Amino acid sequence: MSEGSNQSQTKTPPMSPESKPKGQRQKDVDDSGRFGRKQSDKKIEATQIRTVLETFMSKEKTGLNRFYKDENLPEELVMRATTMASELIDLGCTRELAQSLAILNLYDLAILLDDSLSMVTEEEGKRLSALETTLEIVAQVYTLTREDGIGTIDFLNEPDGFADVVDTEIAEIIKDHSYSGWTRIGTELEAKILNELVTDDMKKPLLVLVITDGDIEGERDGVIASVIGKCIKDQQTKFPNHAAHAVAFQFAKVGNDIGAENLLEAIDNHKVIGDYVDRLPVGIEAISDLALKWEVLAKMLLGGIVRSFDKADTPAAQQTAEIEAPDKAARKRVSKAAQRAKQPPSAAA
Repeated sequence: MSEGSNQSQTKTPPMSPESKPKGQRQKDVDDSGRFGRKQSDKKIEATQIRTVLETFMSKEKTGLNRFYKDENLPEELVMRATTMASELIDLGCTRELAQSLAILNLYDLAILLDDSLSMVTEEEGKRLSALETTLEIVAQVYTLTREDGIGTIDFLNEPDGFADVVDTEIAEIIKDHSYSGWTRIGTELEAKILNELVTDDMKKPLLVLVITDGDIEGERDGVIASVIGKCIKDQQTKFPNHAAHAVAFQFAKVGNDIGAENLLEAIDNHKVIGDYVDRLPVGIEAISDLALKWEVLAKMLLGGIVRSFDKADTPAAQQTAEIEAPDKAARKRVSKAAQRAKQPPSAAA
């Protein structure tokens, strides 16, 4: 275990408040050329988004009543989710996916990053570039759910993490970090994320995104499943009427290491925790493909939350998936995107 893993983590914003004038964060998103923008005349109504959120809570995640009593969603949350959906459409997202992504307003986001040496030594630095691009896009989207962006970002081998991260801070975080150490995903997931953020008085459920470029090193097999299983059991024991819906887990890989792919596939199909986790079936590099960007993003952020996005790994799984997502068409596109991203360029053309 890395030094300081069992100590209370210090989450500090990477930039001082003085460097961010009031209102600058929203401007950062609006002015960004990362997505490209297009205006849409398809107005999203607050009543539509409220229906999406309430249907999700009543059909899939009844345990969220622990946080939103009797599905009584605050008007402020609904309006922010509505604004978010409209913004995403303007940025080029489809209407269906934008409405689904509005579900993220119900969750805080914590990210755990692999910072082993292979992140910089393999593939001529392309892994770090892909990681930076992906995190910038995720931060842009999450800034639409909360002004402060991503709740926390932690590295496996760094004692301290970063809190309230927006897209303009990502490059500095990624480039200034020193990459070395073990890939102890289960150990650090428990120490840096679950022990710190999953508490009896947490205000919102938590989405945990883990990104790795390889198989585990420095911890025994089974630690990841054990840690996630313990988290789920603890929530069921403490809040029996709310099942295990306080925490959702999503895993993704960067790079071409077969060990990472096998690890995440095993976690996703685990007989005990498989129903509580999801994996992105392609590398995060696929998010840079303009034809796949929104589908990959939706799968990466909603797969651990929305059942039909979880099942949307292959056409076969998609065809047998129970239709419970807010938008059936979006699920189909995610499945097709995953398959296209696995094909060589000539086959996908």
